Amino acid sequence: MALLCQRPALPQQRQFSKEIAYFFDFQAIDGAWLTGFKHVFLVRQPLDVMQSLYRVSQGGGTTYFDAAESGFDELARPHHLVLEHCPSDQVLYLDSDADLMGIPTAP
Repeated sequence: MALLCQRPALPQQRQFSKEIAYFFDFQAIDGAWLTGFKHVFLVRQPLDVMQSLYRVSQGGGTTYFDAAESGFDELARPHHLVLEHCPSDQVLYLDSDADLMGIPTAP
């Protein structure tokens, strides 16, 4: 967290952090802290997410799959906190299929 609180040295530099919703620490991260960042939420169709999770769970030596562990509920809490405290120009949504896979050869 200390590294994330540091600003990049030059204005054109960016720092990126990909967080997993399971590890979002609500006691250490408050709404005021979140306003210092721009937030990007990568979204997918829920059916695509579940099919992918199931497929991955069946390969690699295990057949364990629990739909309740999809992370949707865990992701909703930080998303609501960001929406509650951050202006809309600090929040961006990317559709993984349309925005990232739609033109895979884009520079």
